[in-house]
Amino acid sequence: MNAAIRAVTRCALAQDWDVLGVRRRYAGLVEGEVYPLTGRAVSNIMQRGGTKAGA
Repeated sequence: MNAAIRAVTRCALAQDWDVLGVRRRYAGLVEGEVYPLTGRAVSNIMQRGGTKAGA
């Protein structure tokens, strides 16, 4: 999942789109727990355990 998050984020940023992450999956979406994703935020996520999405 981290590889997909990284790839989608990088492609979107290359198109000058804003990218948002959501904490706590659906509950976070409902409660507005969103944060901007940057190239730096996803630069090392492939080496981490778990998923950035679950953060």
